[in-house]
Amino acid sequence: MHKVTLQSLLNIANHIHKMAPRVFLITGTSTGFGEELVKVVLKNGDYVVATARNSSKLKFDDANDSNSLLVDLDVTDKGSIDKAFEAAVKKFKRVDVVVNNAGYGLSGPFETLSDSQLRQQMDINFFGLIDVTRKALETMRDLKTGGVIQQVTSIGGQIGEHNLVNLTNIKLTKQVFLLFQSTAHLNGRLKALQKHCRKS
Repeated sequence: MHKVTLQSLLNIANHIHKMAPRVFLITGTSTGFGEELVKVVLKNGDYVVATARNSSKLKFDDANDSNSLLVDLDVTDKGSIDKAFEAAVKKFKRVDVVVNNAGYGLSGPFETLSDSQLRQQMDINFFGLIDVTRKALETMRDLKTGGVIQQVTSIGGQIGEHNLVNLTNIKLTKQVFLLFQSTAHLNGRLKALQKHCRKS
């Protein structure tokens, strides 16, 4: 299931933005889905900007100076986001696919969680995604390249799990639905941007 999910994401990128090699910028690549996606991207012959809060700990077998760039990126810090995109453009001259993967789950009885714990999770999982997406749009528009922005979410948004804080269970269903609508609209804007860039 994990491999199918990764391949499905890559298929979307292939369909929307055909270019070889493409430049992927992926957040949260130190473990899990992000780490595995970097491996698949490199195996497919594309380039990758792999990011993490501490990129010095990142290591990928197929990575080298020509096909990869390891960069610090904290999604809660707009300055960090800006620097990561600037480094990506400086090395590869463009960013074709941005994957918002950074995020984490918060376990425990909901009523025992502090305001700071809940705010931190929203800062990373929600506002971090928004800020990276904004920067991705700005970069693709300025470079007139178009591109793909892929949001990685969790099944936890639809199916609750014991002791796992589920945003849909704390009455944020409407906001999540609105975000889905915005993402669908954003996809349309990106396609229009691509067409405009190709004509320019």
